[in-house]
Amino acid sequence: MQIYDFTDINQFLRDRIASSPNNGRGQLSKLSKELKISSVAMSHLFHGRNNFNQDQGIILCEYFGLQGLEEDYLLALIDLQRAGTQKLKNHIISRMEQIKKKALDTENYLSKSKSLNDEKKAIYYSDWLYSAVRLTSSIQGINSPQELSRELGIEQRKINEILDFLFANGLLTKNNDGYEIGTKNIHINQNSPFINNHRRNWRLKALEKMNQLDEEDLFFVSPMVLSRSDAREIRKEIQEAIKKIIERVIPSKEETTICLNIDFFKY
Repeated sequence: MQIYDFTDINQFLRDRIASSPNNGRGQLSKLSKELKISSVAMSHLFHGRNNFNQDQGIILCEYFGLQGLEEDYLLALIDLQRAGTQKLKNHIISRMEQIKKKALDTENYLSKSKSLNDEKKAIYYSDWLYSAVRLTSSIQGINSPQELSRELGIEQRKINEILDFLFANGLLTKNNDGYEIGTKNIHINQNSPFINNHRRNWRLKALEKMNQLDEEDLFFVSPMVLSRSDAREIRKEIQEAIKKIIERVIPSKEETTICLNIDFFKY
């Protein structure tokens, strides 16, 4: 079920909650606490007797884990619910169609990436070295297992084992100059059972690297206390920054390997 399949915020909520464990039992109570409203007011919103506002929409997005275009679409659903004229409704529907098209274009782009089955994903995301070898191989001048072994500080036997896996699954190919990435982007979504392995592997690598800082390394930690509205705005700014970084990285020339970790959480 995708949010883009809906043109009514209440229908989306009904279906989303009904698909939760135990048919969504207790979800409305949790939502009313998140929105800081009474259970009666929550019931009125849920059944369409009252309309959601944009501030409540942001909280709904956080509650259901909606980000980026999904978040934009839900807020547009709320605008549509509150629109008073057909002319305005048509304008909002057009905006929703544009968001939906952009989302589908993104999915189509990602679907061109090599799709691994769960067994292969479990291997690929079991160790940071699989993605490290794959990415490092694309740097000009690194054209052999020996060079990869020196660059990553890993014994050649392990490098050979990983290269065999990458070649067998189309994630790396050979050309006249050496190695070439077979698939530019391997997408792992937020609901994947392997996402935490992927995050954990690179976080552990980051902890290791903190004891061996290079001049160009950057680690930043800033515990803070702030308003909920500012926290939401900072989160959105980080999302936008990530989007711009990815758009810049995709066409970038392969010259060096960098790992970017961003931690942002309530403590």
